[in-house]
Parts: sequence; structure tokens; C-alpha cells
Amino acid sequence: MESNKRGERLIVFDVRSFLNLFQKGEKDWAIGGAELQMFYLAKELLNSGYRVVLLGNSSGEDLEDPRFEYCRIPKYYQGSKFHPQKIANLWRSRWPRMLRNLQKQGLKLVYIQSQLECPRMTRSAKRNGVKIIRRINGDSLVDSNIDESSARVKHDRLIRAADCIVVQSEKQRSDLAKNYGLSSTIISSLEPELEYGLENWLAQAIWIGRSDPKKNPEAFLDLADQMPERKFVMIMPRSASPLFSQISSRATMLDNLIFLPDLKRSKLLEIVSQSAVAVNTSYTEGMPNTLFEASLFAVPTVFLYVNPGNQIKEDMGVFICEGDFNCLKERVELMLESRILSKQEGAKARRWMKGYFNNSEVVSQYGKLIDN
Repeated sequence: MESNKRGERLIVFDVRSFLNLFQKGEKDWAIGGAELQMFYLAKELLNSGYRVVLLGNSSGEDLEDPRFEYCRIPKYYQGSKFHPQKIANLWRSRWPRMLRNLQKQGLKLVYIQSQLECPRMTRSAKRNGVKIIRRINGDSLVDSNIDESSARVKHDRLIRAADCIVVQSEKQRSDLAKNYGLSSTIISSLEPELEYGLENWLAQAIWIGRSDPKKNPEAFLDLADQMPERKFVMIMPRSASPLFSQISSRATMLDNLIFLPDLKRSKLLEIVSQSAVAVNTSYTEGMPNTLFEASLFAVPTVFLYVNPGNQIKEDMGVFICEGDFNCLKERVELMLESRILSKQEGAKARRWMKGYFNNSEVVSQYGKLIDN
């Protein structure tokens, strides 16, 4: 489709963390990998000639672009005393009116979602004839391990509402077909916007993630506890969850661990680029953004449990321990012990990761889903 024709299609992106971060006063680094990937995709489609609307308010720094349109919360609510959930509900109530106003302009709308908990917005989109593209991020979103029956019904309805579904790996496509009887298209992630340079190397292991039980942050604390002579850095966005309080309390008791709940994304990337090794202790993942960032900065990564997308092979600078904690400990020790080995393995990870990305192909694949 020609660029001027693409401008007739308006792509609406569900990146609600922009709103949530603004209301909670958190720093922009706390935006998760799913939201970052949606933002990168939004920019690529914008560059390809589509009109793009982001739902929510931008959080500034490197995630701002004056060409984006926004469905924003009224300014007098931003940062106010109102409870964030009430403000979020107000924002959702603006969505149907926004759809109608945009369609009056003669625009063809496509709604791209990365999350599953917005039944009201999904129903409004379906009623207004808006095409819905669902982007699946984590493996847990397509497995069959949702225990609560009410949650299963809600999850099932929302995932079936999509006109087409995008997954990141063959495993996700297989699980989606087996558990839901739904077909999907595999489209890889986009290369993060990073400036690569040879930074100072520090003998430290880094962990980045939310206070989510699936991220298994306790395992990283166990690792630091068992390696008192080594240095560890844990980055976790501040949260009101009991798990955050538990992790932060234990982290402050470890002399060899630095716990960072508040910092800008630019500072986070600086710390990643200087580290000897990144550690992932999650029980389940899709293709985590921290793997992309670490690898592109030539920092090796050790996974305790998952093999992202089942794509990691031998001699790629990324190590899979298959649940063996001693393996995790040994791999991390090797990377911390030798700058030369850390750099060698990091270079392998960077070469593999650079070959993984093909942004123009990703945009082309999404374009086919959008335009058909």
C-alpha cells in the first residue's frame, strides 16, 4: 500500500502503562518489555506512513515522539488525588467516543493490543467494526494453567475476540492451537533503540524485573546470598505489592547487593552495559526485552529456567540452566571471574541478537495483517 493510502488507516495502540506510570509517579524505565515492544512497533509503523494513536499519556524521556497522537486523560486529573483505578476507568469511558469521532473522519481503524484485561474496550472495538490484532507476549498467556474458572472464561472470551493473533515463537503458536484451537502468525520482536558503545566493565551480575511471582526474584537473592564475595545489582520498579516489600527488605540485608527501585531508563541501560552478566530467574517468559538489551550491549545472560522461544543453542553467549541452581551459580561465577570470558561470550550474544532482528520484515508482516 502506498504511503498516502496508509495514512487513511489509523493504528491504535494499547500501551496503558504510560497512563499508569504517570499516575503512580514511577520512572519511565519501569515500563515493561511488552509496552516497550509495542512502542517500538508504533514508531516503525509511524515511519511507514500510518497514523498512530497511543492510549494513555506519554511518560517522556526517550519514549516521546511529537508525531504520535494520544488519547489522553484530562490534565486536571493527572497527578491528582484520585485513585489510579478510578482515573483508568474514566479513561476507558472516553474510548467509545474516541472511536466514533475517528470513524466520522472516514478512517479505517485497527486496534493492536498487548494485554488481555480490557473487556470493555474490546467489546467497544468489536461493536464499532474495528479490526483487533492481539500481540501475545508471554508464554503464560497461551498455556492452560489458569486455575480460576472465572479468570479462564474472561481470558478465553478476550483472546477469541481478536481478528488475528501475533505470537513470538513456535511454542506459543503450538500452545495457542492446542489450548484454544486458534491459529496465529509468528512475528519476531523489534530491535530496541540503543546506542552501543564499549563501556566500563564491572564484575557485577544484574537482575531486572517486576515484583511478580513469575519473575522469581527470590532466586537472585539466594544467588547473592551464596556468593558473598561477588557484587550483584537488582533493579525492580517500586510497587505496593507485598512481594516488593518482602524483596526490598531482604535485599537491604545483603551487603554485596545494590537494590535500585527508582531510576530513569537511561541509567538502567548504563548499568546493563557495564555489567559482566545478566541473570534471568523467571519461571516463564516470552522473549524478554532484558535479553535483547543485555545481548545488544554484549553482555551474556544466564537463564535459570526458560529457553526464550526455544531458540537458544550452544555457543551463543546465552546459557540455559534448566532449573539447576548450581548451574546458574557456576555460570555466573565464570562470567564474574574473567573479564575476557565475559566479553567473549557477550560478543557471541550480540552477534546472535543482531541476526535475530529484522525490523523491516516485522513492519511488512504487520502491514499485511493491518491492510488485509
